[in-house]
Amino acid sequence: MRFSSVCTFSCPDGFTTDVTAPQTVSRSLTCQLNGEWDAQAPQCHDYRSPTLSCPGPIIIGHTTKGKATGKVSWNIQVTDNSVIVDPNAKITVTSTHQSSQQFPIGATDVQVTASDSTGNTATCSFSVRIEDIEPPIIKQCPGDIVREEEKPEVRVHWTRPVFSDNSGSVTLSSNRQIGELFAVPGTYQIVYTANDPSNNENKNCSFRITLKKKTCPLYPPPRNGALACVSKGGDDTCAVMCQTGTDFEFSVPLLYFCSAGQWSFYSLPGASYDSTLPWPNCTAGVNPSSSIKLWSQQYHYFDGDAHDLNIQASIKDKFYQLLTSPYVPPFFCLFDPECLKNIFVSPGIKG
Repeated sequence: MRFSSVCTFSCPDGFTTDVTAPQTVSRSLTCQLNGEWDAQAPQCHDYRSPTLSCPGPIIIGHTTKGKATGKVSWNIQVTDNSVIVDPNAKITVTSTHQSSQQFPIGATDVQVTASDSTGNTATCSFSVRIEDIEPPIIKQCPGDIVREEEKPEVRVHWTRPVFSDNSGSVTLSSNRQIGELFAVPGTYQIVYTANDPSNNENKNCSFRITLKKKTCPLYPPPRNGALACVSKGGDDTCAVMCQTGTDFEFSVPLLYFCSAGQWSFYSLPGASYDSTLPWPNCTAGVNPSSSIKLWSQQYHYFDGDAHDLNIQASIKDKFYQLLTSPYVPPFFCLFDPECLKNIFVSPGIKG
């Protein structure tokens, strides 16, 4: 170049001749008398970070079936000024998470970093949210429970239901608890609710508990006789009667009454009776118990055919008189205004 010639060196967009002053994008040099430039030719330095574009928040409305994760894919847009100078310039992109990987239920932050060959970096971030809509699954649910009990209240135990969930966590609740006291008799519907951490609910596990008061077997009425009973609270109180002209095969108490699922006996103090069950039949020619003859003959014998409705009404009346007599404690009938209404008579077969 001739003396005093001026050359201007310019850098492309995003480059500078002075890294301490990025705005310096050009510099002029003058040719001196000695044929040298008055300064060193400048170098262009890349000072601009890559341009990085992350997607907005990503929401996946379901998990992969049976799993606690969901698959998420995305695209990252990256440009850099160095590509203008060198089409083969390398831009390195790193991320805390990779596209198309499985993400756990809930929210996860993803951070992406882009670096050019000079070391200029840019970052962006976005959130990924996986929503769980899969409810818990029943693996095992108790079956119905039917029991006979002697006590007015009992504790009932059952096997705790088993649920599973894709999240790996299930919370169980129920309207009644294992080992809780239940009144007898009664029928109870037990419902279990399973919730996962996303509050997906399954209420399909339910079963019934039926508690019955243990009852006594009601044996057939005496042959050639009749059975008179009154039912109170599911328990029976009974007396056996013989048709006139027949007698019991063995001595009987005044009353048979059901207590805690077993037959018990009531008779006058000092009176002898046979506690054999079932109660005896009525047979001609058998000597009856002296206690029956002496104390309550009027209550244990009847005239006529026990299959006749009028005779049954007479038997019912005899039984009511016995229950309300001084020989019998008042709790059997006297304190019960429905006692007479609840008396029933069963005639025995003849022969």
